[in-house]
Amino acid sequence: MADIGSVLHGRYEVLSELGRDGLSTVYMAVDREQNKTWAVKQIQTGEDGRKNAALMESMLMVKLSHASLPRVEEVFETENALYMVMEYLPGRTLADTVRAFGPMCPADAIRVGIRLCEALDRLHTQPTPIVFCGLKPSNVMLTDRAKPAVKLLDLGAARVYDEFGDRQTGGSGTTGFAAPELTESGGWADTRADVYSLGAVLFFLLTGEAPTANGLLDRAPDGRESGGLGAVLRRCLEKDPGRRYASCAQARRDLEQCLARGDALGPAEKNAWERLAADADKAVALSPAGKGTSGFCPDADILVCEADAWL
Repeated sequence: MADIGSVLHGRYEVLSELGRDGLSTVYMAVDREQNKTWAVKQIQTGEDGRKNAALMESMLMVKLSHASLPRVEEVFETENALYMVMEYLPGRTLADTVRAFGPMCPADAIRVGIRLCEALDRLHTQPTPIVFCGLKPSNVMLTDRAKPAVKLLDLGAARVYDEFGDRQTGGSGTTGFAAPELTESGGWADTRADVYSLGAVLFFLLTGEAPTANGLLDRAPDGRESGGLGAVLRRCLEKDPGRRYASCAQARRDLEQCLARGDALGPAEKNAWERLAADADKAVALSPAGKGTSGFCPDADILVCEADAWL
């Protein structure tokens, strides 16, 4: 743990704690040399395995220069921790956005989905593909009030995929958002695991809940005949990886087609989704932070909300 007011690496003064998850803590810090604000991620590395994982995450972040990933300025180590100095991202995570404002309208959810497809496809099309493995609402940030952007946070769970090497991923991932093959003991995964998580995140944006919560997936519209958003989600969320989209580029194509039609949901799907959203709105309104307003309002101003949050 870094104390507020302490100076890291002789130049980064810690201003506040922005969030923590497991062995990682993210701080907002000001660079005394450049008078610039940064997000500094501290990863505890007390054991060799933890240190190797932290080094892998930092190497991936530095290597994968892309608009959908935070830019890394510097990486340094101490005896028991590794630090990544990254661009500070004012905004809200998807989890915080839905918690504060309720479910998104389908069009906004699709726009976020398209940007997630672009970001994941960047990882998947590396010479040696990278499986993100950690896609969930709290690991995606919406930034930039004027032109909202999607940023993937926390590559700590990412795996370098080797078709002929070790693909063991058993016991990893967040229940409800991780593909079944990630959570099963002794399971293995390829890039289609991220396709499943993409569908789970989209479902959350529309309903406020993970697809496995309270049997919501069983209540979701099928959509196969209409070719609407329900069909995209169903295909992403197939338990069998072979029945999912083979790539995020394919999922993006179908999402773009949904958006181009001007009506993200087919007529048979709309009533079902509205019922799901109404249920989720009630849950949001009853929560301590609830400000629940229907995400199906066409004028919903969800993608342009801004707050000083970095989780």
